[in-house]
Amino acid sequence: MPRAASGLKDFEASARYEIMEKITKDMIVTDAIAVDPDVADILMSQGMHCIFCGAAAGESLEEAGMVHGISSEDMEDLCNRINAYLEQKEQNKANA
Repeated sequence: MPRAASGLKDFEASARYEIMEKITKDMIVTDAIAVDPDVADILMSQGMHCIFCGAAAGESLEEAGMVHGISSEDMEDLCNRINAYLEQKEQNKANA
């Protein structure tokens, strides 16, 4: 691939990272899952099996986490790990 085209691909990939919505502990559970369906699996792996209940449409990740014994600080950490995962996933797609 010519250098200019490669540079454009890198720019487009980096622009996607900046546009990608970040998961925060203040997001409604269903909104976080709407960013990427893999978020549901990650939350469930942390014991948050309530993602399909009615409360998921009105509770923030932080509120839902508290119900399941996840502290605010731990939820912040989980959100950071989810965002790192999503960024890596986008980067893998861009490099494919």
